[in-house]
Amino acid sequence: MFWRDALSLLRAPARLGRAVLLTVPAQLCAVLAHGTRGGLSWAVTAVALIFGYLAVAQLLEPARIETDDVRRASWSPFPFAGLMLRHAVVPVVLGVVLAAAGSAVVMSAGGGAEAWLAPVAVPALVAAGLVNACRGAARRDLMYRSSQVAGGGSGLAVFAAWYAAGPAVAVPVLAVPFSGALRSGSLVSFGQAAVVGLMLAVVLLQWAWSRAGKLPAQARPGHVGQL
Repeated sequence: MFWRDALSLLRAPARLGRAVLLTVPAQLCAVLAHGTRGGLSWAVTAVALIFGYLAVAQLLEPARIETDDVRRASWSPFPFAGLMLRHAVVPVVLGVVLAAAGSAVVMSAGGGAEAWLAPVAVPALVAAGLVNACRGAARRDLMYRSSQVAGGGSGLAVFAAWYAAGPAVAVPVLAVPFSGALRSGSLVSFGQAAVVGLMLAVVLLQWAWSRAGKLPAQARPGHVGQL
């Protein structure tokens, strides 16, 4: 099935182009984060990760198409949840290639070894995108639950949290160790960031698998999805 994902992206070159273009500000923000301190470093790193997420999200279109109508997956011998996890392979490979190319450019321009943090972030960012791809039909009912939100908050906030759940978790979690690694450039901090990224990718893939497993049932008439 990997060749299907690759061909799908080749038939939409604009998505590949956007992925390349979004990689540029991601790398530039990471360079800026290297020279900042404290909360500003965390914020700039978070912005770099957001651009990185938007870049790899362009590569997850085959997964989103699959979840638009789960009947499209009838060709697959895999359970739907397992099929969705397999949709992460091509985006991870292409994302790592793009990030590595950007890191090589930064290094050639005099950047430090911390530039290679970019490929390390890709699996977790792709997993975050897969969580979003598996959210199912739009939960507009969440916008009308303001009375159920603690502290009297708006149901719109609940909808936003559901809609962007993957990156809303991934970006803040990754920003802490990655900003530290970008500032120090030490091997220890690099290793810590890599471990956090790998562990987060596993957690998010499990979350995506759980969400995907519910989609066939949610597609039945009269069924309302779950968070």
